[in-house]
Amino acid sequence: MLHYFKNKNQYLTIKDGELIKNTLFPKRIKLSEIKSVKEFAGDIKLITKNNELVIDSQIIDPNSLVNLRN
Repeated sequence: MLHYFKNKNQYLTIKDGELIKNTLFPKRIKLSEIKSVKEFAGDIKLITKNNELVIDSQIIDPNSLVNLRN
């Protein structure tokens, strides 16, 4: 079931000013609330005042990764 879910849904979606990490339990972070961004060992960590979201940059399409970094 998890394999089907991953193949059917995109890993990340940007919609209505939010970045959504599509997992079985989606994680959301408002782009306007991001205080800092850290990259380490293939991961991108987005940090807000109350939350953080870790993105595995190794599974993102290279063109999409450029857009994400911008």
